[in-house]
Amino acid sequence: MKTVNRSIDVKYLRTFSHVAKHKSFTAAAESLFMTQPAVSQHIKKIESTIGASIFDRKEGFLLTKHGKVLLEYAAETMSMYERLFEDLEKVELRDQFNIAIAESFCTEMVERVINEFRLLNNIDLSINSFASYTSLDASRYDLIFSMDRMSQENGKSYQLNTVHYVIAHSKMLDPYGCYPQRVVFCNTLSIH
Repeated sequence: MKTVNRSIDVKYLRTFSHVAKHKSFTAAAESLFMTQPAVSQHIKKIESTIGASIFDRKEGFLLTKHGKVLLEYAAETMSMYERLFEDLEKVELRDQFNIAIAESFCTEMVERVINEFRLLNNIDLSINSFASYTSLDASRYDLIFSMDRMSQENGKSYQLNTVHYVIAHSKMLDPYGCYPQRVVFCNTLSIH
């Protein structure tokens, strides 16, 4: 086997994968919108690079031992190549910062945090509100403001403040018989 030039162009691997799939240069050429001679040239370049035949043409395009190994690696390479471009697209989106805010959350605190983010360059803020944490896909957000305890599976949860609510009534209501029937204590308030 040759060891001089061990590099195979990705487009040649793609062509090889299509020939192996269709078991025909002509069908592979049609599926790739190429000419049949161009497909043949790609296969010859691969065979020249590895120093071995990849198809047994006597048996109707069966893969040789080298062809079987190459097909396995070609599939992995093509998959990695596709993921590469998906990940590169995600890099462009990383400047997007997604914030979710519970409808019951203190707006004053949120405004302070959002104003700090707005001072940063190259950040595009996306702010969404939610009524219930159970209806929220937490994995979509970089920062979540909530009155509820959050699951730690998608990130860290920090308690910023403890709030105690007091509900009172005026003595002026007493003459009208407006007395509290029962006192309710709760850890969170939410709007339903």
